[in-house]
Amino acid sequence: MKIFNHLEKFQDNILFYENEDKILYKQIFSFEKKFHKLKQGKLCLFISNYSSEFLMTYISLIRKDLKIMFIDPNTDKKDIKEIIQSYKPLYIFINKKFIYVINNYKINSELNENIILENKKDENYEIFKDLALLIGTSGSTGSKKFVRISKNNLYSNTKNISNYLRIQPEDITITTLPLHYTYGLSIVNTHIFSGSGICINNSSFLEKSFWEKANKFKINNFGGVPFNYEILKKLKFTKRKIPSLKYITQAGGHLDKEIKKYFFKDAKINNYKFIVMYGQVEATSRISYVPFDKLNEKFESAGKAIPGGKLSINLSDKEIIYEGQNVCLGYAKSYRDLSKGDENKGKIGTGDIGSIDPDGYLFITGRKNREAKLYGHRINLDEIEKILSSKGFKCLCLSKKNRLFIFNLSKENNKDVIKYLSKKLRVNTNSLGIKNLKEPPTNSSGKISYSYLEKMI
Repeated sequence: MKIFNHLEKFQDNILFYENEDKILYKQIFSFEKKFHKLKQGKLCLFISNYSSEFLMTYISLIRKDLKIMFIDPNTDKKDIKEIIQSYKPLYIFINKKFIYVINNYKINSELNENIILENKKDENYEIFKDLALLIGTSGSTGSKKFVRISKNNLYSNTKNISNYLRIQPEDITITTLPLHYTYGLSIVNTHIFSGSGICINNSSFLEKSFWEKANKFKINNFGGVPFNYEILKKLKFTKRKIPSLKYITQAGGHLDKEIKKYFFKDAKINNYKFIVMYGQVEATSRISYVPFDKLNEKFESAGKAIPGGKLSINLSDKEIIYEGQNVCLGYAKSYRDLSKGDENKGKIGTGDIGSIDPDGYLFITGRKNREAKLYGHRINLDEIEKILSSKGFKCLCLSKKNRLFIFNLSKENNKDVIKYLSKKLRVNTNSLGIKNLKEPPTNSSGKISYSYLEKMI
C-alpha cells in the first residue's frame, strides 16, 4: 500500500508553513506534474536541506513510485561520490549549491533552489518492486550500508505511529531533526499521512527564531534526541511557554534520568505529554513507546511494543527481538542488493540486550555489538577507528550515554584527534572524551579487550 495515495481528501488543509508562506495539500497535485519525465521504479538520491520544495518533491516522487535514498547533505564530497558510484542512482535531487560534487549527470528538471539530475547512462539494474526507501545506517560517517524499507514497512509504521500519538489534521509539528535520520523522517511522514501541518524550520533550539515560529504557528508537538533535551533543560524549557503544545517525543538513545524527570514534571504542570520511545531504522523508525500516563510507573523503561508489533528476549544472549510489519527487508551495500526481496521476514534482532517485565514493558541494559548512538545518530565504533587510522591516529573507541570515548595509542596530540573527529562527525567537542594508552589491552586470544577499556571510562 502506498503511503501518500489518499492526500486528495486533505486538499484544503495547510501542508507547510514556511516563512510567511502557507502551502496547501492541493498544491502537491500541480507540483508533481513537474516530474512527468521521471521513470517509475527508479532510484532517486536526495542531497538537500529542509525546504517546502524538498518535501514536496519527496511526496511527489513517493506518489510516482520512485525509490528514494536519503543522505546527509553535509556528507564529505568523497563519501558522496563513493555512494553514487556504489548505487548508480538514475536521478539525484540536489541543492544547486552542491552540484559541483556531481559528475556524469545531466539536468532533467530544474526547480527554484534545487535541481534533479539524470544519469547520462541508465544502468537499468533490477530493483525490487516493493522497495520504497533507502536509509543510511550511519548518520555521520558516510557509510555505504543502507537499510531497505518497503512500501508496506513505511505504510504500517506510519499508520501505527499516527494512531498511538493520535495525530489529527488540525495538528502542527515543527521540524527539529533531519530527514535523512529515520526519526525525523517518521515525524514528517506521520503528519503528512494524517493531513496535518508542518512548520519548516532549520533553526536550533538555541536560536530565537525557533521559539518565534513555534508560537507564531501554534505548534502542537515536536521531537528530539537526548542531546536536544539536554539543551532544552539548560535553556529552562519550563519558562519558555508554548501554549498550544500537546506533546513532545524523545527517541534516539538513552536519556539521563534527571532530564527525564524534569520534562515529566514540566509536562504535568503545563498540561502536555512527554512520550519516550525506542526505535531503529531497521524497524522503519519506532519499536516501542511509553504512554505518558505510565511514564512515572515505568520510568526506566523503553516502553511497550507499538500497535502491531511484538517484543521478546532471546534466552541465550538476552538480545531484544522485534517482530512486526515495519521490520525492514534487509540491508544494501550497492545497487546489486536492490533486487533482493524480504530477507528478514518481519523479525529482527535489535542488537540491544535487556528484559521485558510482566506488563510487557521493555528495559534495555546495553548493546550486544559495536554500534552506538551519538546525538541520536547511529555510529559504528569500528568504522570510527578506521577513519581515525586513515588520518594517522591510532585509537580505540567506546561509547556510553551519548558520549564517544577515544583511547589514543599514537603520539599525535589529543587536541588534534578531538578537533578532527569533531569536524568529521559534526558534533560538539564536549561529547568526546580522550585518554592516552601506551598499548592496547588484549585478552587471552590476543584480541583487544574492550571490556577492560570500559572500566577506564
